[in-house]
Amino acid sequence: MGLDLHKAAQTDELGDTLDYPRAIAVAEKVLSGESVRLIETLADKIARGMFESFPNLEEISVKVIKRNHDYENSVGEISAQIFRRRAEYA
Repeated sequence: MGLDLHKAAQTDELGDTLDYPRAIAVAEKVLSGESVRLIETLADKIARGMFESFPNLEEISVKVIKRNHDYENSVGEISAQIFRRRAEYA
């Protein structure tokens, strides 16, 4: 997650940065919400939720990993990673 952290570094106050447990809760809410077919869609929904929840968030990179539980296939996982800026959701 990208945001200006100069003030947080000086004040050591949670209000000047992101509340990471709250960010995890945002991602968990998306994961437990409406089902989607593509991990790219899931990543985008998480990014959107983060921008809606954190007004000081400027940019975000979201990586979604899908583990393969098919033991007949040697590939253990696949992933999609997206990068978004707040302006893309205006």
